[in-house]
Amino acid sequence: MSKILKQTSLYFFTTISLIVVFKISFSQNIEIGTTIGMANYIGDLAPTPVIQETKGAGGAFMRINMSSTWAWTNSLMVAEVSGNDKNFDFNAARNLNFRSNIYEYASTFEFNYLKYGVGVLDNKFTSYLFAGIAVFGFNPQGQYNGQWVNLKDLHTEGSENTYQSYSFAVPFGIGLKWRINKNISLECQFGFRKTYTDYLDDVSKTYPDINVQLQKSHIAAVMTDPSSLLNEGTFVNKKGYKRGNPDFNDWYMIGGVSISYRIYSRVKCARFY
Repeated sequence: MSKILKQTSLYFFTTISLIVVFKISFSQNIEIGTTIGMANYIGDLAPTPVIQETKGAGGAFMRINMSSTWAWTNSLMVAEVSGNDKNFDFNAARNLNFRSNIYEYASTFEFNYLKYGVGVLDNKFTSYLFAGIAVFGFNPQGQYNGQWVNLKDLHTEGSENTYQSYSFAVPFGIGLKWRINKNISLECQFGFRKTYTDYLDDVSKTYPDINVQLQKSHIAAVMTDPSSLLNEGTFVNKKGYKRGNPDFNDWYMIGGVSISYRIYSRVKCARFY
């Protein structure tokens, strides 16, 4: 995870450098802001979002207002997602669960439906669409005897099905902006993240040989297939049987409210066009 954080920090500071260059070169308006909200997920442990699995999210962003119609935003977000088979009757027998923190860096472009800004003819309110690219780190954990353990290191689908603890995503969604005064704005936003991993929840393909998992550790066997543990302490071997659905990657969603402060590089005359 430290590697991901280093990469994310590098991307963030590179972005800040680019923003400074844009500011000096083009004298554009810049906003800095903070966001607080909620997150949820769709995947093998939640074919549809589960309200009680909604967790917190928060972060900060910097935006370049290239015009009253277009803006470019770069953000760092931290969120938590979780899922549990007990939420769905048809999955309850599998008895898997997970939680994961997400550390996301995203770069998105925004399209304002209305001319939005600080000019005389600009609106103080607008809806908008956004889309872009993101990189994020994650670390799925499962609950074992009341404690949370890291699942990636247990190779719950066999050593041949290892995965990286980071991936890419396509963020997109909608939002509303309201300019309170010349400098301060309030926003609300909801967005989806289409990821390029099916292991956000540590579940994707088939069960490995439970005997191999037992050779690693008892925890590895239990977290691989808690439903197969019998009263006598033995396991049912489901090697090759379907554990998840590899045909669909996982998704997560983040929604929240933001407050931002707009910085001006120079005084501008009011626009009359």
